Amino acid sequence: GVMPELSDCSASLTKEDIKNFEVELNVKIPAGMKNFYLKFNGGMPSPYCFQPQDEDLDWVEINAFFPIKERTNAFETIEVIAKDMWSRNLMPSNLLPFAMDSGGNYYALNLKNKKIYYYLTDEWDENASREYNFETNTRYIAQSFNYFINHFIEEEE
Repeated sequence: GVMPELSDCSASLTKEDIKNFEVELNVKIPAGMKNFYLKFNGGMPSPYCFQPQDEDLDWVEINAFFPIKERTNAFETIEVIAKDMWSRNLMPSNLLPFAMDSGGNYYALNLKNKKIYYYLTDEWDENASREYNFETNTRYIAQSFNYFINHFIEEEE
């Protein structure tokens, strides 16, 4: 696997911007994620596939990383998306959404254990509790942001 190159990024960030982002959302993101965002502030990755560490899961595709601070033409910022998902109780507040696939499912950093999860939005069960939905829609895919970002692969044939 490799680290992807991102295109259609938002304006470059400073360390100060990232600090402000953490304060605004009251989160702490890992160094690997900060460094990646200093290099690429959101955008479309190439290559764009990833093989989850959970062997039961097929490879997934990452359509875009959300920018911090300033949105792009195509994508809103992490701040806006996270606040929206959290306030509407559509995602547990310990998950920070930072990327998505083409189907509208999210990639999120678990703020407690710093692992990366794939969060499905299209399988919500209206008849089940929010906790149940949160649990069943969250799939473990990587031990850390660093691992995740360094193991992108070309599309499987």
